[in-house]
Amino acid sequence: MNVTTKRLLILNLFLQAFDGTVSYFFLSSGVLELNPFVGAAIEAWGLVWALVYWKVFVCGLLLILYSLGYFRSTLPLRSLTFTAIVYASLAVYLVCHLLQSVS
Repeated sequence: MNVTTKRLLILNLFLQAFDGTVSYFFLSSGVLELNPFVGAAIEAWGLVWALVYWKVFVCGLLLILYSLGYFRSTLPLRSLTFTAIVYASLAVYLVCHLLQSVS
């Protein structure tokens, strides 16, 4: 494993925590969840437990991707880079949306 892959894992875990926190604030203010899996979990377990479940699940998947580096060295680097780009883009969008709703 190289340092870049470890940093990407840490970045992805941070982005998951950020996404969970922002999702909690948006969903608790009445915004509808667009992901049908998360929406069904919210209906079944409530907002907090559904978000905790899905964030722990996704973080587990990220750890599995990271651990695959022992077998295929390029797979974790590429996949963690892709997920970081997706969640960073989502984070920028959510922050912009939040700033628009405040003003």
